[in-house]
Amino acid sequence: MKRALLSVVVALQFCSLLMAQTESDNKSLKGLTAVSVAVDPIDPDIEREGLSRNQIQKEVEVRLKTGGIKVLAPAESPATPGQPRLYISVNAMKGSTSIYSYSIEISLQQRVTLERDPQVSVMGSTWTTGSVGFVGAAKIGGIIVKITDLVGDFLEAWRSANPKK
Repeated sequence: MKRALLSVVVALQFCSLLMAQTESDNKSLKGLTAVSVAVDPIDPDIEREGLSRNQIQKEVEVRLKTGGIKVLAPAESPATPGQPRLYISVNAMKGSTSIYSYSIEISLQQRVTLERDPQVSVMGSTWTTGSVGFVGAAKIGGIIVKITDLVGDFLEAWRSANPKK
């Protein structure tokens, strides 16, 4: 069982390396001044341990605001060019020993147009990052720390695409 778990961890860490950003991904952040924030529903087991969707939403919004990006209210988003949205997904599974394995994905989704058919415009992920790990039930808040670290990565990429003049 330990070998299988270790194999999964190694595979997941490898996958997170594949999610590394490229310069072309960062180009999609140029001119971005505001985003809305969307957090996927959280598993009820994790919420019972103390990690809530609301908590994630608030922490991400604070991190974005302090980082210099305006956070759009839900009513503002449809009127904003590209309808940019920072999407957060957290999945976790509790093992037999009160240890959670988790995965986090953070992506910037915005309206994009197909080059082959400019009449087609869809929402697509233009920047993404993520992480996987383990945390004890007593330290479930560590997932929030990791989420805010990943939002920091987004802010760093955003700053590199939008240098101050």
